[in-house]
Amino acid sequence: MIFTTISLTFIDWLAIAGVSFVVNLGFFVWLLLIFFRKFTALNKSIRYDSQLFSQVKAALDGSDLELAKAVCKKQKTIISKILIKGIFKIGLSMKKIENAMQNQSSIELRKLEFGLGYFVNISILAPFISFIGVVFAIFWQNYYYANFYTDTAKIWIAIATVQGVILGLIAQFIYNFFVNQLSKTSYNIDKTILWFIDYLHESH
Repeated sequence: MIFTTISLTFIDWLAIAGVSFVVNLGFFVWLLLIFFRKFTALNKSIRYDSQLFSQVKAALDGSDLELAKAVCKKQKTIISKILIKGIFKIGLSMKKIENAMQNQSSIELRKLEFGLGYFVNISILAPFISFIGVVFAIFWQNYYYANFYTDTAKIWIAIATVQGVILGLIAQFIYNFFVNQLSKTSYNIDKTILWFIDYLHESH
């Protein structure tokens, strides 16, 4: 195969690597937007403040349910929302209180899980698009340039291929990061429900 310095037109660039490059670049921008939006929302909602429990306990020890609710509402986290649900159910059976808190936790976790599928889709599609781009680039080269394979084309094909693989890895890493954060949140939720139920048992 002969390597030459034939210049590529814009159409050549699009055919060889441009389409897959631009599409994956769009995926990358979209990935960043989803990541920062999700990361900000997650950080606000999964905070685990140990002082919250002592403040709620102090309010409940004084039989001041309204104060306990007010303390939780200030936090605006998943943990505080679950505690509020339990406080609202005080007076019912322990089983009903626990079920209500579990149901609230399921709702809150589903909200956080929404959108994580985008990262999985990008991790799959980005390398696939690069692969399709390479196949089309080879076809374009063979059809229009016969045995000539330009240095520029070679570079762009390599960039587009590596771009898709790296983007897929980044998307998978971000997905794993959020899944890990959700696992920690789920663990904290279980601790919160257990703490609240134990407190009610001890106070009765």
